[in-house]
Amino acid sequence: MRSPWHKRALSCFLAFCLATALFPVTSSFAIEIRRTPNTSFKQTEAALNSFDEPKAPQEVLLREPLPKEDITEASDIKGTEVFHDRNSITYKTGQGEYTTRFFSDPLTFIDERGEEHDVDNSLVQTGDSYTNAANAYSVTLPRAGDALSIKNEGFTLKLTPLFGQLANSVVSDNTIRYNNIAEGVDLQYSV
Repeated sequence: MRSPWHKRALSCFLAFCLATALFPVTSSFAIEIRRTPNTSFKQTEAALNSFDEPKAPQEVLLREPLPKEDITEASDIKGTEVFHDRNSITYKTGQGEYTTRFFSDPLTFIDERGEEHDVDNSLVQTGDSYTNAANAYSVTLPRAGDALSIKNEGFTLKLTPLFGQLANSVVSDNTIRYNNIAEGVDLQYSV
């Protein structure tokens, strides 16, 4: 007979899987602190803690977001699109020949009125933030602020970086890049 910790571990795993399925968003984040043999633990700790210290305003070089390839646009199939549904696109490639490409991410979604629409995750400015144009879920990314949010089926998930400030943003299609949120650190989200 299994002990109770197996049930707790399984329920935590299933809750994690459910949360990632409800809030499909891709984000990229990296931080690097170089430590040499001559660097003491206190110097490394001071470098980490320096992210929380307010800095004097300085000019920031705004870098464009790194593009995320959209496989539905970068099709190597030569032909005319004749049909698409939630997870596939069919092309007529010749006389009596068709090719269908299948996708793991949905290409369409059903709105509140039960109507089907194409997914459009390009970011549109709405006031002081950006949102994805059309999808079953809504992502709100501030131009400058401290948190982003994802809304899906009546639930809201807010993500806040542990250090730095979301500022100096540059948007390209479905991607936003926050430049220099901390010294030498950029943060990029792709919807």
